[in-house]
Amino acid sequence: MCHTDYMAAVSGPTATGPPLVGRTVECRLFAELVDAAAASTPSVLLLRGSAGVGKTRLAREALAAAGAADFTALSGRADEIAKHVTFSPIVEALSPVIGTMPPNDRRALGRRLPQLALVFDGLGVPAPSPVADGALERRRIIEGVAHLIESTCAANPVALMIDDIQFADDLTLMLLAHLSRMTTRLLLICAVTADDDLRTAERLLASYRSSAWHVEIVDVAPLSARDSATLFNSVARTDIAETTRTAAVANCGGIPFYLEAMAEHLTAPNARDGAPPTDGSLPLPVPVNDELQLRLRSLTPDARAVAELLAVDGGGCSFRTLLACSSLGRTRQASALAELERRHLLSSDPGDTYSLAHGLLRSAALAGMTRTDVYRRHAAFAGALAASDPGDVRAAEHIIRAGPVYDSRRALPVLVHAARRARGLGSADDAIKYFRAALACAEEMRRDGHCAAIHDQLTVLSEMTLQPDDARRHAAAALALYTERHDDAGIGRAELAHCRLAWSAGDVNAALAHLDAAGRAQARLAPSESDLDLLSLQVSVASRLGDVEGIATAAKRMRALAHRFPSPDLTASAQIATAIDAFTRTDYARAVSLSEDAAVTAGNGTDPALTVRAYDQLSLFALGNGDLEKSVDATERSLATARSAGASLLEAWPRLRLAIVDLLSGSFEKVVDECLELCRLAERYDERRGSVNILATLALAQTRLGRLDDAAAAIDRAGRLGPESLYTDVHTTAPLNAARTALDLAAGEYDAAAAHGAALCRLGTGAYPLVGAALYGEALWRSGRPHSAAELAGDVHRVLSCSTPLASAVASWIDGLADSDGTQALRQAAAGFETVGLPYWRVASLLADAERSPRAAAIESATTALDVADRVRLPAEAQRARALLRAHGVVPSRGRRHDSSLFSPREREIAALAAAGHPTSTIATRLYISPRTVTTHLERIYAKAGVHSRIALAQFMTAAGPSEPAADATSAAGADRAAKYT
Repeated sequence: MCHTDYMAAVSGPTATGPPLVGRTVECRLFAELVDAAAASTPSVLLLRGSAGVGKTRLAREALAAAGAADFTALSGRADEIAKHVTFSPIVEALSPVIGTMPPNDRRALGRRLPQLALVFDGLGVPAPSPVADGALERRRIIEGVAHLIESTCAANPVALMIDDIQFADDLTLMLLAHLSRMTTRLLLICAVTADDDLRTAERLLASYRSSAWHVEIVDVAPLSARDSATLFNSVARTDIAETTRTAAVANCGGIPFYLEAMAEHLTAPNARDGAPPTDGSLPLPVPVNDELQLRLRSLTPDARAVAELLAVDGGGCSFRTLLACSSLGRTRQASALAELERRHLLSSDPGDTYSLAHGLLRSAALAGMTRTDVYRRHAAFAGALAASDPGDVRAAEHIIRAGPVYDSRRALPVLVHAARRARGLGSADDAIKYFRAALACAEEMRRDGHCAAIHDQLTVLSEMTLQPDDARRHAAAALALYTERHDDAGIGRAELAHCRLAWSAGDVNAALAHLDAAGRAQARLAPSESDLDLLSLQVSVASRLGDVEGIATAAKRMRALAHRFPSPDLTASAQIATAIDAFTRTDYARAVSLSEDAAVTAGNGTDPALTVRAYDQLSLFALGNGDLEKSVDATERSLATARSAGASLLEAWPRLRLAIVDLLSGSFEKVVDECLELCRLAERYDERRGSVNILATLALAQTRLGRLDDAAAAIDRAGRLGPESLYTDVHTTAPLNAARTALDLAAGEYDAAAAHGAALCRLGTGAYPLVGAALYGEALWRSGRPHSAAELAGDVHRVLSCSTPLASAVASWIDGLADSDGTQALRQAAAGFETVGLPYWRVASLLADAERSPRAAAIESATTALDVADRVRLPAEAQRARALLRAHGVVPSRGRRHDSSLFSPREREIAALAAAGHPTSTIATRLYISPRTVTTHLERIYAKAGVHSRIALAQFMTAAGPSEPAADATSAAGADRAAKYT
């Protein structure tokens, strides 16, 4: 069977039961959505309404309509008992896809996407060990499942139904949000109870609205009086007195479930009265209350026992699991299920799973049970599930609900397994829940060793979920237990946790004390690979404190550790630490070289997160070095590595670095658009540190465009994203300080600019430290501190190594400002900034030179500054240039010249080759760069030249002259936008 065949063989449930009445409009809409999805317009359909109104029935009708149109129909249900079972509805929906694959295809899928073995059984490959980065693990699993869905869509259009989405776990919701990025033939059908919190559904729909998806929300209303009567009559099937019929229909309020139950009640034999449901979640008409109780109490003991089991389970339960939970035996249980089905109390799926027909029946059944009965039923489920499949996380859920009934000795391994599985999937909240339950069992059994290990896990997980108080409590408990047992390895881990927590809280002294204590504990042990965690934290803390010697010492120990225990991962970690040491010492070129070595070494290791980190660091150091091209190339490699590991969702930071490159190279409008999109992405995944950096970059671009109010709003938002401890990391807050300084300078608040810019004098921190120094130097000069500016210029002159002219250009810029006769230095700065491709700073240098030079030189500098400022849309600088020209009696032109000053040297090369007709691959080969880097450069070239194709670029280059690539010739629309600032 080929791929298409077995995908097409998968079919979801079809709509069954009483006839569908009064839903003609909805069914017509379903047909339209199916047609649109078949024509590659993905759609999401949300059905919302009160309990019993028929949402699930309509969702199944939509799924059936898709199935009739040759869609692969898949369905899964999120239920309350499995609310914390990661990917539960997705596993239910996609397991048939995997199950119908031939064994060889399943194994091929498992080898291609090994992370799927963490979620699905039967792939024929072992589940991989989780990577060190929990976020990377979580997101690569999401990527793997999304790829499975996308490959299914490639074979046939797919209709995916998720019922009761209000109960879905966080990772399922993240996956569904990620599907909004797909453009394949997919119809997503979701049902949600309107009486529940709808914020989950609204957040989910927001991701689809921002994509190319069609979003349709259907509020499922009660039936009209006429349709209610039609449905009632179709179910009753016998003559009922007209007065009784009229009263019954009126009393049901148009709710199909009530109408069906009432019709069954009035046509069934008389039964004794029963008490109404006691949960009060949804008021029922009195006859329906009576009906629910009567139907349950009139069951045989066997059927009542099975109904109670299904009520406790709350979701779909297999025949085998039910059999293991009861003492009925196979024959009696089958008879009980048949009785429930005859009485319309049972819902079954093709996958041999059973559930009560409606949640209200579950409430009624639970209301008739004692708390002890409920505990015992949960314990029975826990034992049955653990015995049949020790990896079934639902066993842990039932153990927690069984309370004191379930034996702690049997519960402990199940809970620990569930917690580790949840952590491996990146579901930290679920892992915390299971570990807490396991801790209670271990404490009851007085297993101190287990308790200490669980406290260790809870410490890390609490840190991940931003619960510092819980993390400190667990770290303290672990430290006490390890100290009592004289376990130096455990003591070291607990002290490291305390160090991280103290640092995050801003208590530097406490952090250093805990770090020293961890070092003493580790020193009592023989050297081992576990020393890496201590040394890595020492490097991190030292770099954030500016402790150059501390970084060097830790990096040296890491190199010794890598020599003693040679492995690619250890060696790469040591190279990364050494690169940080070099960067902190302002040896930028060496930092870049070491990071390149680390990336190659990590690529031969086992942890893809380490490779991503090496390329990320290379990208950052290249930015600081002023090598924009290398930063772009490293960022693209970082993205490619993450995606090859199945984690392309880890794209916010790399995309931010690309935005920073655009910022430095003058594509400010593009930066604004990209940062606004990145803000939404970071908010979706609660990346607060990332959000600070994104908003700071956005504010810088808006400041350059003259939108000072927008920039101030972005900075204000960035400053209120988290607790004060969020802003203790200078690497995170350096862009924010740069944005504040730039805004203050643009607003003429020079003393404030100098105050905000003081943090930018650290030349070994931040994404672009030399550019930050340029900002601070201007702030010092404009606030009347030329001597301080000259001292800063001296620090920049003493930069150990830089493979571009950036350090020299920044030093010349500050020198030129500080010296009243600094025109020569300013011209040198302008030339240096042009070489590295930083147009804003070139314009700033030219304007400062024009303000101090004699008339002829001033006119030349101001004219060039105006041309560049117009091209990259710097309204304030363009206005200054025009004012200078008018002061010298020159009428400034609003036109754009065709010259080469807009493009960087590399952009000139690429523009010339592209205009000559060479394809991207040829350009990449000739220039020894990646094709993606060529594409990124071309995007900037098009934006600067105001063209949209290679043909237009060729025409532009011809108009510029034969000597070298030409400069910008913006469109009339672009000129109009620039003119409004002048």
